[in-house]
Amino acid sequence: MGGFGASGSGGQGFAIRLEADGDSKIGNSSGDLHQVTGTLDVLGNSNFDGGAVFNESSADKDFRVESNNADHMFFIDGSSNRIGVGTSGPQHTIDIQERTGVEAVIRLQGTADVGIRLAADSDNSGENDNPYIDWYQDGQNSNSRNNRLASIAMEGDAGATFTGSIANALFLSTFCPNAQSSSLRPFQIATDSSNNGFRNRLTIEGANGHIGIGKNNPDVELDVNGEIRGTVMSSSAGATFLGDVITKDIKASGSITVAGTAITSTPAELNLLDASVTSEASDGVWAVVERVAKITVDSNDYARSAGPVSLGVTIPDNAILTKYVFDCTQTFAAGDDGSEAMAVVDLGLYNASGKVFDFASQANIERTGATSAPYVAAVSEVSPLAAASTKLTEALTAKIHVFDDGSGMLNSLDAGALDIYVYYIIGA
Repeated sequence: MGGFGASGSGGQGFAIRLEADGDSKIGNSSGDLHQVTGTLDVLGNSNFDGGAVFNESSADKDFRVESNNADHMFFIDGSSNRIGVGTSGPQHTIDIQERTGVEAVIRLQGTADVGIRLAADSDNSGENDNPYIDWYQDGQNSNSRNNRLASIAMEGDAGATFTGSIANALFLSTFCPNAQSSSLRPFQIATDSSNNGFRNRLTIEGANGHIGIGKNNPDVELDVNGEIRGTVMSSSAGATFLGDVITKDIKASGSITVAGTAITSTPAELNLLDASVTSEASDGVWAVVERVAKITVDSNDYARSAGPVSLGVTIPDNAILTKYVFDCTQTFAAGDDGSEAMAVVDLGLYNASGKVFDFASQANIERTGATSAPYVAAVSEVSPLAAASTKLTEALTAKIHVFDDGSGMLNSLDAGALDIYVYYIIGA
């Protein structure tokens, strides 16, 4: 049996043709329009070698593609202008929802660079329209950003999103607007390593925002489980070190505590500390602690005296002196109460019988000013000291002696300011 056909006008060939083998052909030119009113069911495969347009008239009609296990594997909502994958009710421009128990994963793979680009405020009309990525879990309703638990985002105006934010900065936050001031928002960074495995390296806990390095439960603003090294360490409040401190410079306007011993002084004085200020357990019983004692010879007058005068600082018994540092801030000068043009000064550590240790050998200081250390304005250091000669067998007191030889010729001191920092080791 042959086929059936109807020719078009003007001798253009068949307008419709049904052939004996079941093939059908409609139209005879690219401009032909084929309209189906009602439902079109196609039971076999469909091949489109040309372009295809759906909903050219912009009708409020949906487009749905069904898969073997999902009624709405791909869905375009005609009224909301949204695309759903796995859902018939997309809540966002593209909304992907996987079946229960199946991971919803987006994978981008290519032979060249692969990336994700977030470009907010493309017309530059709103400073606080910015890119973000939010995280939700444990049943949080992800239809609203107010339920987010964490974000990576960019700031607009300074202070717009959180206290202390910087304009246009990239930030990571753990914050849920619907559950503010919650302690359940900690943050951690973990890495793998060849020595101690995959573990936490940094924690910001949720109650106070304390930062822990190597600690899950930091107790103070910065809590470090390990060694700290730095060329400069600066503190505007207090600092407490329970382990080794290795630093070139320490700056503090508050207090520093090393191994339970508080060192309270001015920033300039603390800068004279060096890397040897440590507390190190050697065998679980003894600790070696290097301490610093400050001795001050101020600019008050020091009159001639028959014997040395205490400066109010005592170095304890069994101390081993390691070094001392002079910080002279005002050059010394002799007074004019004698007929000679000089004062004779001695400075050191004394016991009840006399001087045991010299800080500076007996010096002659002229009325016009001293000419040698440590009585000239400068910082100088004597280090190291031989341990055999500097281990104390008794407590010694720092004293100064401005000599009176009984002749009435020598002078007193009426100018000069000197700090002496004595470093010593004791057993604890």
